Amino acid sequence: LGNEKQPLIKIRLPAATANSLKMSDTLTIEDNAEGMTLASLENSLKAGFSANNPVDKMGLFGMGFNIATARLGVKTDIITATKDSSEILTVTIDFRELEKKGSYDIPVVRTKKLADEIDWHGTIVNITQLRTEHIIPLFQRKHIGTKLGKIYGRVLREKNIKISYDGTSCKPFIHCKWAESRQGQGSH
Repeated sequence: LGNEKQPLIKIRLPAATANSLKMSDTLTIEDNAEGMTLASLENSLKAGFSANNPVDKMGLFGMGFNIATARLGVKTDIITATKDSSEILTVTIDFRELEKKGSYDIPVVRTKKLADEIDWHGTIVNITQLRTEHIIPLFQRKHIGTKLGKIYGRVLREKNIKISYDGTSCKPFIHCKWAESRQGQGSH
């Protein structure tokens, strides 16, 4: 994935159908962006949490990521590397373990890149121990793909980014632009 020229975000659903979904499946989000350095990975993790209780006191900056992943599954693995790095960095966030420990101490595992990984860069997020009731709505593939195209349409067009939702490309939605001379009802 990391060698492709066009920026790409791939979202892979954990099963072929909602009916075949199991708690033990994996939801994967992967990109071929720059990847994160050790410092940027640690900062992004710290930004999501503050103070003592990692579940109750999520910091404001990274809150969206932490809430989203905790809602979808109990465990989140973040795997990232930059092109120039000789290492792949991996972090595992297990929300049940964090709650039990009552502290936010997550080690970063550093693994030397193998020969075929030397040029790899990007980030992979794997969500496991799924909360299936929150995953099932994601199987409305066409609806979710259209929604992603609407939400990120402008960014997808301007930055030439592609989002693949379970193998289907999300089409960037083009919002209509009113001319200065047009007026809506009641704007006389």
